[in-house]
Amino acid sequence: MREWRPDETFGDRVRTARARKHLTLRQAAERVGRSASFLSDIEHGRRLPSEDVLHDLAQLLDLDPDDLMASSGRLPTDVANYLRTTPDAARLFRTLSSRGVDSAGVKLLIDQAEQFGEPELNATHRRR
Repeated sequence: MREWRPDETFGDRVRTARARKHLTLRQAAERVGRSASFLSDIEHGRRLPSEDVLHDLAQLLDLDPDDLMASSGRLPTDVANYLRTTPDAARLFRTLSSRGVDSAGVKLLIDQAEQFGEPELNATHRRR
């Protein structure tokens, strides 16, 4: 997973990844089934794409879909549903944030959580 600069916007991240793949705005837009103006609006922060478009962009640009979703400020549907039905999960996130737990600490917690059992078959998230 690529580390992003704190001052990079979601649109900056999409634009940087697109340029890294040597794709024009029009080429990238066609590959995700959208117009160039739609993708331009995303890159300039005038539009936030749907979860499906986010996943398509992540796949096209070789970005982690969870990372891209997080940088957009959105929660994947399965995560939002889980937070609604499991309030203690929100408390966990708040605790991690208030204690300044970094990516390495979060990855350790993820590794531990994966020991709890098999993921649900209908979960929409993708394993790394």
